[in-house]
Amino acid sequence: MQDRRNSKSGNDRAERILDAAAQVFLAHGYAGTSIDAIIALAGGSKRTIYELFGGKDELFRALVEREIEIVVATLNGADLAGRKLHETLELFGQTAIEIMYSERVMGLMRLVAAETRTHPRLATLFYEAATARLTRELAQLLAKAPHSVPPDPYRVADQFISLLRGDLFLRLLLGIRESATPQEKHDTVTRAVALFLHGAKTRGT
Repeated sequence: MQDRRNSKSGNDRAERILDAAAQVFLAHGYAGTSIDAIIALAGGSKRTIYELFGGKDELFRALVEREIEIVVATLNGADLAGRKLHETLELFGQTAIEIMYSERVMGLMRLVAAETRTHPRLATLFYEAATARLTRELAQLLAKAPHSVPPDPYRVADQFISLLRGDLFLRLLLGIRESATPQEKHDTVTRAVALFLHGAKTRGT
């Protein structure tokens, strides 16, 4: 498959297709989405989509990866040299939680949950492109940082990301809450970092 996403025109075309795909996937579900429906919204042709992405599975994966790339790009652009552990965790947490709690990612997660029985590959695609990717990125940061970490940075990273989820995340996912306030997201990260680094200490200890 020829990769045409490196050119400016290829990038613009890919972004239009991904924006259209997000709208169609979220409106009609995975099974109810067709390449033709995406083309009708984005323009272009089936050939363009197959050249850029390869098919519906790959298009869905690219859509998820685009969201996660925002976190990765932010981390790659940050000067992490010499940062203390809590600063690294706060930067990661603040960046990741904006994506994890976003309406689009929540919608994609609901889509996966609804479709996973009939399209089990979809859950694997989402997990690998989102959850596993975020965990690997944080594990690499922890492994390279100038502070000591346990021998298994991936497991440590997974535990920290789990702390970013919780009751608020679940309420958003279930639609009980429509959105989280900036203060709620900030507090979630602050509590996650504190619990991760210091545990649940009792008063006076």
